[in-house]
Amino acid sequence: MSCKLPCEIVKDLLPMYIDELTYPVTNEAVRMHLEGCEDCRRTWQRMAGEEPSFLDTERQEIDFLKKTKRRNRAIVAASFTAAFVLMAAVICFVLFGMTYEIGADAVACKATVNKNVLVLGGYALDEGVHIKAASYEQENGIVTLQLKASLLSFDKSSDFTFEYTLTDTIDEVRIEDRIIWSKGADISALTSSLYQAKNPYVGDMSANHKLMQLLNMEAVLGHFTNELQTKQEPYGWTMSMSEDYTAEQQTQMERKMRSCACVLLATIDNLSSITYQYTVDGKETSMVISAKYASGIAGEGIPIKKYAESPKGLQRLLAIVLEEL
Repeated sequence: MSCKLPCEIVKDLLPMYIDELTYPVTNEAVRMHLEGCEDCRRTWQRMAGEEPSFLDTERQEIDFLKKTKRRNRAIVAASFTAAFVLMAAVICFVLFGMTYEIGADAVACKATVNKNVLVLGGYALDEGVHIKAASYEQENGIVTLQLKASLLSFDKSSDFTFEYTLTDTIDEVRIEDRIIWSKGADISALTSSLYQAKNPYVGDMSANHKLMQLLNMEAVLGHFTNELQTKQEPYGWTMSMSEDYTAEQQTQMERKMRSCACVLLATIDNLSSITYQYTVDGKETSMVISAKYASGIAGEGIPIKKYAESPKGLQRLLAIVLEEL
């Protein structure tokens, strides 16, 4: 067939062509047209079911989107799970594995020393704190420890024990700045603080105040004012009490004054005497505590200044005089 069929005729013939109801000549003409006409060929494919219909295509797109959505959900769920596991691992590391430094005021401990062997035992004052390790440095016979704790521990006990064998003989043991043992004697926190707050010159009033605060003198004796005599030696310190004591209070307050004076005279190198001025039932009176008198109060035949030359000596003085406070 030499005549080319128009597209409109071909599209009208397609239903019969598909159902094979056309003559062979017509079939050949339609076939040749379809080979050269892409638009009619697509129409024939849709009508013959050889190309997906619009609805089928839309359904396939919807199925693809559903599959993609499910896959994305799975990826999100897997990512969330991985993030949760990682976060849990980090939290466990922080709570169980990560340590932080802890000071001597957070523990009750005791050092046992045998030449160059140190055993440190004790417990954390807060049951929720777990001491995991202790590092140390040694210099000139002084061992300085640094305690390390974790927030959580598989060990429920707050007790700890560490043993070290050092290269040199041990004279003193510290946790950070606090002295806990010195030449065979356990050292209290108060002794350690007073020893490290020793004042070489009574004219340094800020250093004097630190010693008074450690002894809690205002709570023990009441409010008072201070006057220093530092123009010439012997140097003195006068404390004027604001409170009027009763006769019943006098003996007890004078005992406390003597105890505080002994510690101040021991820990202030060039202080020679302390004078207390006060009233008893409105009557003015005074009491002078010299370094020599303080040595007699201690009662061991040792000059009062000698006690503060070592933590052990100062610990001994506190054991004697602070019983009066």
